[in-house]
Amino acid sequence: MANLGNMGESFFNHLCDEAGLTPNPVRRDATGWDFLVEIQRGMAPQGVDLCPETSAPLVTCRVQVKATHRSENHVDGISLENWRRLAIGELPAFFVVLRYEGLRPASAYVIHVGPEQCRIVQERLRKAAAEKNPSLRRRTLRLKWGEGDALPEVSGACLKERLVGDVGDPSTYGARKKKWNQEADSTVTQMRFSIDSDSLGASGAGEFFRAIEELALGIRESLPVTVAEVSSTRHGVTLVHPQTPEGGFGGGARLSLSNGPPKVNMEVEFCNPRGTVRATFVWDAIIPVGVFPFLPHEQARVRYLIEGVECVHSLGTGKFDLVFLPGFFGSVRPVAEWWEWMKLLRLVEEGAVEFTARPPEGLPL
Repeated sequence: MANLGNMGESFFNHLCDEAGLTPNPVRRDATGWDFLVEIQRGMAPQGVDLCPETSAPLVTCRVQVKATHRSENHVDGISLENWRRLAIGELPAFFVVLRYEGLRPASAYVIHVGPEQCRIVQERLRKAAAEKNPSLRRRTLRLKWGEGDALPEVSGACLKERLVGDVGDPSTYGARKKKWNQEADSTVTQMRFSIDSDSLGASGAGEFFRAIEELALGIRESLPVTVAEVSSTRHGVTLVHPQTPEGGFGGGARLSLSNGPPKVNMEVEFCNPRGTVRATFVWDAIIPVGVFPFLPHEQARVRYLIEGVECVHSLGTGKFDLVFLPGFFGSVRPVAEWWEWMKLLRLVEEGAVEFTARPPEGLPL
């Protein structure tokens, strides 16, 4: 009985010789590929010119050859470990499937291990990691192909054209492949932690919530926390990592807002009871209840970020504290803004000031 695997590899050698490619066979097929194929100079895509003075090959590809008599457009039995090597390695990787009718291939398919294959491999790797016995050699992943992968004819010229076309600019291929895997491997990380009032020096619930609010307002840089577990989710698979003082964050962690407290754009208006004098501003504001919705509304405050002014609005009491810092009145501001400040000072002198703030839609105030 003919050895179809050997026949396929011999015929692939023939196609490479026909096209001027250099197929270097891998004697031990433990790497996930059968050949390292060198595409020589002079075969670059149009517009790509790489150092004509060097004799190095344009690019080297990893190729695994599969020969079959079957009519189905898939092959089973390829280990997940082999897929991992082909998908993660920086070199271009391909499967070449030769479909035999008798002693000669009637059709050939070239499957590039590109963005979609990298996504599927990353998903399967994630699921394997979630199991107790994550051996990759015992798991397999089906190789599929379609008519879009078929060569127009079984020839060395068509094989060469497909390989060169799929690689594109070889000087950027490694970066592109790295990006495919990064995009396929995106992770959502969640953390469950607790905050102890004793560690904050808080004697009651009011002081406890005030400390958390000060973190959201940017008054405190961080808070001490105890981390119970960290979970990461990719491709719908969640891994949970319990944390202890000996084996993780445990009680040695601190909570901070890495990019600073989130800011929103808010329109603020001051006026007298009759509404005859109005001063209107648009300020950046920090709204703690938008960061930590569990904060009691009656204790919550809003901090406005104004150059030269410390400004805090207490939601529970409605009190608005406005403190001018040294240098405010000597600062450079647009004339229109100074005009609004002058109207506000006039309102303060008159004694009765009404205040309205308009937060973005959906934010509590």
